[in-house]
Amino acid sequence: MKKGISRVLLLLFAASLVFLVLVFSFRRPIERRLFESLFNQNTKEFFDGSIRLEEARLDPKLKIHLRNLRGQLHSDAGPVPFEISSIDSQGPLFDFFSKEGLALIFKGLRPGHSAHQGVQGTIHLRGGREGFADLKAEVKSLDLQEVEWLNPENLSGASGELRGEVTFRVNAAGEVLCAANLRVQEPGGRIQSRFFDILKPYLPQQLEIRQKMDHLIATGGIVGFHDASLQLELAKSDQMKVFLHIAIPDYNLVLNLNIDIRIDEKNAFLQLAQLAGLLKVTQ
Repeated sequence: MKKGISRVLLLLFAASLVFLVLVFSFRRPIERRLFESLFNQNTKEFFDGSIRLEEARLDPKLKIHLRNLRGQLHSDAGPVPFEISSIDSQGPLFDFFSKEGLALIFKGLRPGHSAHQGVQGTIHLRGGREGFADLKAEVKSLDLQEVEWLNPENLSGASGELRGEVTFRVNAAGEVLCAANLRVQEPGGRIQSRFFDILKPYLPQQLEIRQKMDHLIATGGIVGFHDASLQLELAKSDQMKVFLHIAIPDYNLVLNLNIDIRIDEKNAFLQLAQLAGLLKVTQ
């Protein structure tokens, strides 16, 4: 009798082991497909269902761990391949409904096959009636050429290593606040001369500077710049303040310009996602 019970228990134990092996063998592919589906369902407007993950899992504390996310961002210039090396949550999944929200740390956000470090940072997400998305990111390094899709007309042929910081927040009402401090340090880079045409209304009144700028724009080619920085702040839902500094040694020009930019519609998340094509410059 005892031997029979022992055999039954042994068989049950063996069956349990087999069951656990099968569960954990198939769990990760299931988790990967689940996260891919969640991403694609909620971001279809931006990525057209293109997001794929190499690895996705929930650890025993229900923390999220994603590896090698890839997709294509839909833009007016066509599909833009991108990748994110890793996304990890600081807390468990149900923090999504907490007051502070679910904190996700991401690294290696960059265009597909980029040789640069890209962008890293933290995004807090909260669901419910008082939901929000709050992003704080550091641009470790990108080349201007890699963001050409933002404005192909003015950024085609551009170069220069871009670094800086970006913050972005959108609340449950769709109100957007953002700020950025971006720079290309020495030795600078190159940019289309026609880029400066939109700056003419904001040039100093000195005749010499305006003549140099007219000559620069008339060349219709690529010009070199020594260093540049861009600071912007969207403190209201329909108006952005911009400060631009750029030094162009071949024309002995150093520009420091304050510009107000009015966005076509209030609370326009899509306008901010595609700035170059959806902004109007106003005095």
